[in-house]
Amino acid sequence: RNKKSWEFINNYNTHNQYFQYLIGGGVIYLIVSFLPLLMINFKDNKIFENLFINGFTLILIYIYLTETFQERHHGQMFYAFFLYLAILEKHHKEVINESI
Repeated sequence: RNKKSWEFINNYNTHNQYFQYLIGGGVIYLIVSFLPLLMINFKDNKIFENLFINGFTLILIYIYLTETFQERHHGQMFYAFFLYLAILEKHHKEVINESI
């Protein structure tokens, strides 16, 4: 955010990650921000195959409605860590299926 803007000076917070992305960068920024999550869920059209990835996505959807989770360090760490675990688990399953 711009440090001279009225919302920064008055310490305003949207308490909604979707709205924060729209204010901060517009629709394109909102779409680009969710691309990694969408790519993991809809890759190979196996939407309901992995409970871990689906659960992670549902938790983030809920959290983003109630808080600007990515604006703080712990939100970014949570997102990066579990996104990495989801990618690692998906890759591990693919390697196991190829070796069988």
